[in-house]
Amino acid sequence: QAQVLADALRSNPPLSQLNLRHNNFTVKGIQAIAEALVLNSNLYEIDLFRTDLESSDINQEFIDAIISNIRLTRYDGPSSDKIEEAIYRN
Repeated sequence: QAQVLADALRSNPPLSQLNLRHNNFTVKGIQAIAEALVLNSNLYEIDLFRTDLESSDINQEFIDAIISNIRLTRYDGPSSDKIEEAIYRN
């Protein structure tokens, strides 16, 4: 499921907000979504709150993928100081 969503995000659809609250993504699935955000220049808000991911699930690749999207100005999900700094900067 997450891989299909990631593939769609890579095509850069005219989607500005994405709410994925309360989905049970695996770390691998959420990683695929985050990597797709690198290529997406339209999305400015992503909500990953209550997706069964913990802050300990966040690895450096996930952080790098999220912060590389310079359009992203709102992020709800597992917390990281680097992510919060990048969102504030954007």
